Formats: sequence, structure tokens, C-alpha cells
Amino acid sequence: MTNIILAICTKILILCDICFAHIRHVESVHQTDEQEALIQIRPLLKNVLYRGYMRDDDFLLPFIKANHFDVHGAKVMILNHIKWRIDNRIDTIQEENISTERELVYTYGKDRDNRPVILVRMGLNDIRKVLVSGKEEDAERTAWKLAETLFVNAREANVSQVVAVIDMNGFSYRQHACRECIPFLKKIASTMESNYPGIAKAVFIINTPRLFEVLLNIVRSVLAEATKNVLYNFGFDKEEYTQALLEYISLEQLQILFGSNISSENIEKSRSNVRRTHSHLKISDPLYETILSDLLKQKQPESKIHKLSSNSTANKLSMILIFIGLLSLVKIYVVMK
Repeated sequence: MTNIILAICTKILILCDICFAHIRHVESVHQTDEQEALIQIRPLLKNVLYRGYMRDDDFLLPFIKANHFDVHGAKVMILNHIKWRIDNRIDTIQEENISTERELVYTYGKDRDNRPVILVRMGLNDIRKVLVSGKEEDAERTAWKLAETLFVNAREANVSQVVAVIDMNGFSYRQHACRECIPFLKKIASTMESNYPGIAKAVFIINTPRLFEVLLNIVRSVLAEATKNVLYNFGFDKEEYTQALLEYISLEQLQILFGSNISSENIEKSRSNVRRTHSHLKISDPLYETILSDLLKQKQPESKIHKLSSNSTANKLSMILIFIGLLSLVKIYVVMK
């Protein structure tokens, strides 16, 4: 009987080793395709990557991954992003004094891995009032300013992702899910996906009523699968969402973000400590025309770098095999007794 148990254990170990070898192979192929895609895309964009950081892997890779390693698709997405930056003056948006930003309560922090964190108390913001009063453009620019600030802070901290906490305490369907609100929220989410792909390490939405899931599903419809997978919706159970947040953010940082003793003066101080860019780069008309021309003359490539299958399947298979092996051992133990 002992020999049978040893034989079963040996087989389980061999199967697990095969699965983990497959995982390592997939990761190796994945890294190879990343490098190949980077080599291919840089010459295609050499005339339009007008800022130094745009030539870095950390800038290019999120666009490549968002297009499943399709270099042509990534190129078009980056060209559209650069056009969006120029059209909306994103390079200097942090220096703007936007009226709707003053109505939004938010604080900055960092997570355990030095990623930027932002807490936005969205439930206190009357979106409908902002939109019906004709301030939609200012509201959009406020969103872009926050996103760009996080992007710049991440780059300066040598990280590529951020954590967002959206507090919906005070949520009202009239103020946040009105007829004007839903298209606006979808536009914000869609623009974020197009211009800051893969930037979210985690997005926590807290203090939400039960029916909030309906609104969230509408917004989810414009999100990439990678973003959906890091979107966490919590109700009013403070203990539950605090435990989830503590996996990413230290208690000290949570106290800075949520501390009841934080005054409006402290909030303004945290905003003023945010790092800002000092570039006043002016975009030349020839560059803008080059981008537009390139967008209009896109041709489908003859070959594509295909999306790699996720290694999560191999992980699950390994766990299943281990579980089956353990069940076999239990069964043998019961028979022996």
C-alpha cells in the first residue's frame, strides 16, 4: 500500500512539474513577443513621439498589450492618444485652474509598492448640476487633470500603475445616474481606456447602494477586460472594504486618505504636494499634420503578433491535479483504516 501511495504522489509531482514548465514557457514566449513588438513599433512612431518618456517601454507596452500585441492596432491607438493630448492640451493641464475641480473632494496617497493612490469622494459631487449648468467641458478637463496627475506621479515614482478609490457615500440617482449623467460617465470611462490603458492596478468603489450595480454595468460596457478584472464594488460594510484596501494600502496611508480629522486645509495641502510637470512644450503644426496624415493612411499589416493564451489555465490545471491527488490519498487512507 505504501508503494501505491508513493507512486500516486510521484505522478502528481510529475504532472505539476509539467504544468509549471508550461507556465514558465508561456511567460518566456510572452516576454519575447513584448520585445518583438517594441522593436517593430518604435520605427513606425519615431517622428511623433515628441516627449522623451514616450520612447520608454513603460509607455509603449500598455498600448501594445491593449491591442493583444497587434503592432498596427497599437500604432493607431498611440497616434490617436497623441492627437488627443495635443487637441486637449494635456501636457499643461496640471497648471490649469478648472472651476469644477474646486467642487470635487479628493486626496492623494501611495500604496505599499509606492504606486500613486487617489481617493475621490464622488458621492459628494452633484454631476447632474455640473452638466445642466453647462460645465461639461470643465468636468471632463477635471477628470483628465486627475488622470494625468496620476500618470505623471506614477512615471516619476518608476511605477506603471495606480490605485483608485471612489467613495460613493451620498450617491443619488438624480445626481449621479440621470439622463445626462450616464453618457458623460461612459465618455469619461471610454476616454480613460483609450489614453491610459492598463494604468489601474485596482479600482475600489465603496459605499454603494445595491442598485448601483446597474449603473456600474453600463460603465463596464466600455471598459477593457483587464480593467473589469481589477474593479471591485463594495457596499457600506466598512470592515469589508477596509480589509480589501489594506492589502494594497498601509494603515497610515488609509488614515491620511480617510481620516476624520483631515480638514479642508489638509486636503488642499495634499493637492499642492502633487508633483507637476514643468514642460511648456509647444506642439508644432508639422507634427500635428504628420499625426493626422498617418492616421488617415493606415493599412492593415500582412502579419500580426497574436494574443497569447493566459497562463491562468495552466495554474488552474495544476491546482485541479493537486486536488485530485489529495482526494486519492484521502481515499487510500480511508480504505487502509
